[in-house]
Amino acid sequence: QYEQASYSEVSWLKDGSALLLDLRTKQTGGGETFFEIEAVIHFDPVTGEFTPVEGLDLEALSEDPSQLMAALEAQGWEAATDTHLSGVQIVPPDSYYGTAPESCATWEIADVTTDENGVRTLDPVYTVDGVFQLTDLTNLTNESKLFLQWTMPDCRLNMPTIALVKLMPDGEAKVLAEGVFPGLRIGRDRSFVDALVSNRVSVSPDQRYAAWIGGSLDTGTSTLNVIDLETGENRVIQQEAGTGSGSGFVETQVITAVYWMGE
Repeated sequence: QYEQASYSEVSWLKDGSALLLDLRTKQTGGGETFFEIEAVIHFDPVTGEFTPVEGLDLEALSEDPSQLMAALEAQGWEAATDTHLSGVQIVPPDSYYGTAPESCATWEIADVTTDENGVRTLDPVYTVDGVFQLTDLTNLTNESKLFLQWTMPDCRLNMPTIALVKLMPDGEAKVLAEGVFPGLRIGRDRSFVDALVSNRVSVSPDQRYAAWIGGSLDTGTSTLNVIDLETGENRVIQQEAGTGSGSGFVETQVITAVYWMGE
């Protein structure tokens, strides 16, 4: 085996702290690519301390990452958003777990129920073909859903395009905005080296507006936008223009996260 790339995913908790999931993409001698969980780390933004989470079977969770949230909840961690156990959530394709992501696959948003034996039942509310992934799902109080839909142009592993999509109660999917900032760099082997943006969209407490990060490395811009979720009206409230290109722009001028604070 040899390591291809490494990156982290961030999950915020109800107490305002965060869990960082350190992942590595590896490849066997036979050419099969897979994910491996290196560590789960707790971050306290008040003290600035990073502490490894003990007592997790990382090998087993690497084989089936869908059980990660259940393992964390068993230790008392409470996610700030819906967990993976029950409720309306994003359902990746079966091939997603244990392998490298497909550039084009079928993804679902489904109402998930989990019985006392851990058996999950899925009731799909949205199915889409030919996408790289769905992320950042927010279940709105009016039974609408807001999420990001990632697409690889021509189904080739390249820099994705990301749209902010609102799923209406009747099942209609409306694209509210395009050009959400991927915040990704791609290595020479075409794998994703790291994620430079940790939170691309955040919904206001009254669920009327959403703040989202736009721009691209190609244009050397990074924007902070606010969109009215009822009218679709969008306003750019901050824009960073790069003085250079590539990593120089990324490291110094990109807007890396957005969180809606208070009322």
